[in-house]
Amino acid sequence: MHRQRLRLSQFVCCSLFLFQPAYGLKQNSFYGGIGLLSHSLGKVANSGSGETVLVGPLYYPLFIQSYFKLSNQWFVGPQLGYTVFGRTSNDGGTKFTYLYLNVPFGKTFGGDDGAFDWNFGPGLWVYTASGGGGTKVLNNGTSTATFGVPGTSQSSKTLSLNGGLGYSLDYFRFGADLILEGFLSNRRSFSVLISISTHLWGT
Repeated sequence: MHRQRLRLSQFVCCSLFLFQPAYGLKQNSFYGGIGLLSHSLGKVANSGSGETVLVGPLYYPLFIQSYFKLSNQWFVGPQLGYTVFGRTSNDGGTKFTYLYLNVPFGKTFGGDDGAFDWNFGPGLWVYTASGGGGTKVLNNGTSTATFGVPGTSQSSKTLSLNGGLGYSLDYFRFGADLILEGFLSNRRSFSVLISISTHLWGT
């Protein structure tokens, strides 16, 4: 009986060791994920009242991010993302998308495992408005009128400064980033990016 209890306790201890969650960012590896981007906080007007609202237009970017170890706890983590589905204007005639490249430098912390990380770095954002062409019938005062929809695309580029925090658990990383766009101009705006990603390959 004593031997059975001993073997059972050893089995339980080994199981807990083997299947316990692994904390810490997996460096020298690649992650893929999806985010929720609230763009231009407090800058966009409500279509009904005309007053600005705190939560900006929402986008859902897909991204891939790599983490390369610089030293014991420091890393660089370039991230490339694109809002595949984009956002459509109220009249349905224009689609808005974002393509971005962020290059954050960061450091892990929170014990030997380094489950948490903070990061800071520059970014490049490309905003594109694509018209579907054709015509749209829209309200015009008390009646309606037909308006032409441009069939071309226009893009604008802006630089950003980004800072954020992350938490890693097993093969997943949860992140929250504050983005300052246009920091070199007088048209600065803040955005927030909440993301979840999973380890794809690497050590």
